[in-house]
Amino acid sequence: MSGLMNGEQSVHRLRRLFLLACMGVAGFQVLYAQHWTVSYLRGLAAVRNENWAQAIQQLSSAIDEHPQSELEVHIFGRQYFDYFPYLYRGLAYLKAGEPNKARSDIQHENQIGLVPQSLRDQKAAQVLKECLDALGDQKQQGPWAEGMRLFNDEDYQGAIEKFSKVPPASPRYQDAQRYLGIAKDEQKKIEQAAAREKAAKARPPVAVAKKPQVAAPDTALQSMFRLAVAAYDNGTIRGAKRSFQELKVRGFAHPDLEKYLLNIESVEEKTLMGVTAYLEGEYTLAISQLTECSKIQSDNPHVYAFLAYSCAAKCLLTPGRDPSLRRAALDAFGRLRRISPAYSTDPRFVSPAVVDLLNGL
Repeated sequence: MSGLMNGEQSVHRLRRLFLLACMGVAGFQVLYAQHWTVSYLRGLAAVRNENWAQAIQQLSSAIDEHPQSELEVHIFGRQYFDYFPYLYRGLAYLKAGEPNKARSDIQHENQIGLVPQSLRDQKAAQVLKECLDALGDQKQQGPWAEGMRLFNDEDYQGAIEKFSKVPPASPRYQDAQRYLGIAKDEQKKIEQAAAREKAAKARPPVAVAKKPQVAAPDTALQSMFRLAVAAYDNGTIRGAKRSFQELKVRGFAHPDLEKYLLNIESVEEKTLMGVTAYLEGEYTLAISQLTECSKIQSDNPHVYAFLAYSCAAKCLLTPGRDPSLRRAALDAFGRLRRISPAYSTDPRFVSPAVVDLLNGL
């Protein structure tokens, strides 16, 4: 089995290298991306827009070319996403009124067992649970998947029971043992806290002189939230995202916190779609997506880099080299240099002709 997997991975790497190969067009090199990544991102967009037929079409196209679900798929720079095509196609089938097809996809994604480990797609575990509930298949989850669901719900005692039932022959056995240890530690903390609370209640109350009520002082987390919102409003999206994520981890409660994180996630997905459109040679679509993203965020050099590449590529392919596209390319490239002077142009993604245009040659 391991030899087969190694062979499949080798074929996948060769295919990726082939799809990234440059094709000469009138002295200009056009670079093509992996079509399945574009199809998957478009499928996710269709799911968000509740366009179920379009979602099924795009996700089926992605599955035809790349049938294996994956964690941490690399796009460019530091951009990654989790790839769960059966989960979201199953959701689309379910919403489209095709429960049998939905059940096949959802059960398949559930059996693979990657969704509970997702870090990039934080909605996937909840989507899987809701689909299983809707299909009446919640009880069919294996101990690993059910254990991860309970672990994410902070039901550590239930997770311990499920992880303990994962057999040594299972490919998830080592993961189950690791999470079993974490769940036991967390359950121990809960029990110790309960014991302390019980002991405190058993002690007689101590009389305390009443003090006049004063307004609650501003906390460090509230200050961090205000700074993160200001950063978001100023377009420094990546810095704001780090602060919002830290606030969420530290349990900061605010009704708008999740809204900001979802907005940032939407901008990141549009950026990925713009970049993949450029790599696929769809420069008009890339320019549209990346121009929109550049108006929202000012601290992501990849946005300005690929916007510059897209405008330059489109310029080189238009009769007379459209001067407005050339100006747009140089403007985006200038903004890139201002926010990231050391940004390096990757020759795998950019032709010499584009580099010459951006350098004013």
